[in-house]
Amino acid sequence: MNKLKNILIVILTAGLLVTSYYAWRCHRQKTYAEKRSVRNQKTVDMAATIISRLVDSSGRNHITIRADGNTLPAGWEKDGTAIKGGLIDTVAQALNIARKQLQEVTQIAITNQAKHLRAERAIDSLQRITYFYKGRYMQLAYRPAAKGADTTDHGRFDYQYNDSINVVQYWKRRWLLGARQSYIDIYPNDPNATINGVKRLVVKQKEPALGLRIQAVSNYDFSRRLMNIGPGVQFDINRFSLAGNYYYDFDAKQFRPSVGARYDLVRF
Repeated sequence: MNKLKNILIVILTAGLLVTSYYAWRCHRQKTYAEKRSVRNQKTVDMAATIISRLVDSSGRNHITIRADGNTLPAGWEKDGTAIKGGLIDTVAQALNIARKQLQEVTQIAITNQAKHLRAERAIDSLQRITYFYKGRYMQLAYRPAAKGADTTDHGRFDYQYNDSINVVQYWKRRWLLGARQSYIDIYPNDPNATINGVKRLVVKQKEPALGLRIQAVSNYDFSRRLMNIGPGVQFDINRFSLAGNYYYDFDAKQFRPSVGARYDLVRF
């Protein structure tokens, strides 16, 4: 039993060293590739590509953009990458944060317009006239200047506008076994509002190069019709995993070590 334990320890230690070296190489190659990509793309346009526009059954105007568009690697601000339009600097200054602290910025440009709105007329107790419009989303009122007022006084407008912008992120597959594609749908509730464009920038967050899992594992052997259970440990590096398990064999009434390796060919 002690011999088996020593063999398992040696195997897991060797596996850890191999995965650590592999992780270091992958991290180095990934970092170099990201820096090279940023150097080749010195100026980034934040304007998101609009994939589709549609009007739903309630008359609301929708646009759809890719959720993974305009993505920069972590550390992009160190390579002199310029962002068109100055929005990044404006946002950073308004929030009193450094550019490197930004994770995501989205700006939605909207036009709201309507014509031939029917005006109503009201007279208050002081005989002042007010012309107004009241809709579901907007209230507008105009009060002419009082008689005898200064010639530069042409009256006053009051308005109130209530609406909300809905931002929905979802995924779809292009075919049954295809990879998930992430999209963002944006629409205001007011049918008179139209989205002219979207500026969006997402900074890719660094993922841990190595992962370690301490597990409780079980295995069912169909040929023997026997369930085995026990502790396990798994090392993860990107798509590669190395697992070591220590099953208790109820038939043999003893623990049995096992090791295995996995590589994710496809993820959904």
